[in-house]
Amino acid sequence: MAELIEDSPDEVMCSCSGTTRGLIEMLVKQGKDLDAISRYSGALTGCGGCEWDIGELVKELERKELEIKAAAADSPPISDQANPDQISPNQVSPDQADPD
Repeated sequence: MAELIEDSPDEVMCSCSGTTRGLIEMLVKQGKDLDAISRYSGALTGCGGCEWDIGELVKELERKELEIKAAAADSPPISDQANPDQISPNQVSPDQADPD
């Protein structure tokens, strides 16, 4: 059997419920917190051996999601960004300027 690469979406994070890293990542992207992930997946409800690993993974993923949202809030919307190939109706290109 091939070994899984660490951080693989198929890595089983909770052997009691079979919850994978990929499922946890998807649920965090949907805005689920640790309690909601546990209720949805069954993780953290068995032996408790996954508690630290899943808790740390969720903290890291939530931090990354916040960074992504902060970066998106700092950049202007695409429609507001200047495009040198576009001329607004109020602008005249140099080759259309009146020579007078």
